[in-house]
Amino acid sequence: MTYRTTWHFTSPNRSLSLMMVIYLVQSGLLVYLITDKFDLEKQIDYQQSWIIELEDKLKLYKVIEDLEIGFSDDEVTKFDQYDLGRKQKVQL
Repeated sequence: MTYRTTWHFTSPNRSLSLMMVIYLVQSGLLVYLITDKFDLEKQIDYQQSWIIELEDKLKLYKVIEDLEIGFSDDEVTKFDQYDLGRKQKVQL
């Protein structure tokens, strides 16, 4: 069986194989994009939790700073030691 390729650039078998290659490339790209999307969402969730943690620490420092106003040096030292002990407990 012979095919005339007067109006076609390639034979039907080559066209089918070319379409299959395009389909496989598209499928691979789709899988890559989906996994990349989920990885980026995980990264965003981690960064948001880190931001919330830093905002909580900032609030704590602002409260301590507000409390330190009007205290003696000994009282400020006690607050700093308490805060340092708290940081070490959080890190463990």
